[in-house]
Amino acid sequence: MRNRLRGLCGCLVFGIAVACAGPARANSGTQIPLSQIQAGSEHTSPNVVLNPSFEQVSGGVPNNWLQQGNMRTSAPINPPPNNPSAIGSLSAQALTNQLVAFDPENYHYTTDGTNRAVITFDQTKSYVLSGYLWNFGIPDPNPGDFNPSDLALVELDDASSGGAAPVNIATLRNGSDGGDAANGYFDYIQFPGSQFPNGAFLDVRGDLGDGFQGTRPDVYAQFDNIAITPADQFVGPTLVPEPASLAMIGLTGILLRRRK
Repeated sequence: MRNRLRGLCGCLVFGIAVACAGPARANSGTQIPLSQIQAGSEHTSPNVVLNPSFEQVSGGVPNNWLQQGNMRTSAPINPPPNNPSAIGSLSAQALTNQLVAFDPENYHYTTDGTNRAVITFDQTKSYVLSGYLWNFGIPDPNPGDFNPSDLALVELDDASSGGAAPVNIATLRNGSDGGDAANGYFDYIQFPGSQFPNGAFLDVRGDLGDGFQGTRPDVYAQFDNIAITPADQFVGPTLVPEPASLAMIGLTGILLRRRK
């Protein structure tokens, strides 16, 4: 259900083609196809989030996360091609086509195993919310309108009712770069700690679009390596040149050798 459009348009990270020179940016966030990064090369330490890759599981539920709806941890689908081990052996997945329908699906962040954790921020510093996101849902016929859309979403919400607008990273099935989010993106967005004077809740969410026609796979959203990092400590991932760029680099090398 589209219950989280509040603030999404201002913070949603679009899919944008990334050249070898550096990541493209849209609004205040950045999204890079996993095929164009060396997975695991990003620096997200110190990370506020415990069990960010969902590897520690007890009773079928990842430690430090509270399950709401049809969520599970399972072997990653379409892991990053450059260093697939960077996301470990488990990812969080939002499910559809289940016996009991539920929408949206959430993992709520917790530190005590019972209550949603309130994450507090130094009001004088900035932070980066980042993660690996996949979307296997139905493509949006109008990707720029955000509604309806099947979304893979990681969101910070003000811990007090009626508080500040949320901060989120979100992936539609079809990005504006023409890519397919089933192959995954690395998303990140910077925000000031002062945006959440009362602290914030952290959710990992699959959110189905309303009124879509078509068949969805059982797993429609996937998440891994969720991080909240002080901005002055965060470093984005190393970009991997595309094959055409590698060919040009190789050709340049040949020309240089022939000139000698």
